[in-house]
Amino acid sequence: MQQRFTEGEFYQENFEAAAYLTTYYSSETGNAFEGSVLQFTLSTICQAFASGNIKGKLLIEIGSGPTLHNALIASEYFQEIIMSDYAECNRKEIEKWLRRESGAHDWSRFSKFICDIEGKRSTIEEREEKTRSVIKQVLKCDVTQNNPFYPIILEPADCLLTSLCLEAACKDQETYQNALGNIVTLLKPGAQRRQLTPPFPV
Repeated sequence: MQQRFTEGEFYQENFEAAAYLTTYYSSETGNAFEGSVLQFTLSTICQAFASGNIKGKLLIEIGSGPTLHNALIASEYFQEIIMSDYAECNRKEIEKWLRRESGAHDWSRFSKFICDIEGKRSTIEEREEKTRSVIKQVLKCDVTQNNPFYPIILEPADCLLTSLCLEAACKDQETYQNALGNIVTLLKPGAQRRQLTPPFPV
């Protein structure tokens, strides 16, 4: 039986970002039901960036959710990062962390895990401060629109990073292909396309 598609407005009205973070991002080991998937993802992304092939001025993360682990890694390789998500609650969680507000999610265990993988080039505090300084905007994003950030026109990016956003936002293959075409327009002309993470092992 085909699963019913969840529309974006449902996420906007019902998604609980804080509960999601508590359930899946309380530590770098992730949720027990997912096994080692989160650590595998973090390690693979760290290795991909460390290759030296992914760097530049501007990185845009499409569909950040309420999470910051990708930005904590990418902040070492990009001068500016734009975070984005469709749901306001997710954007607010990121902004709370950026402003050091009471009740913001604690990402220090992720920062330590990332720093350890990289050979402790920086301390937890240094990494988090750098990430805060590199994140320039947290914007609403709708990948089903020709310009996902309409009416804002962004500077073309050196890199786009997205994980599970298109899969959640698109009800069928045609919509997915259109959304992919929409976000690709955000890249600089001639920007290389790379698969950042390999398929998860079964």
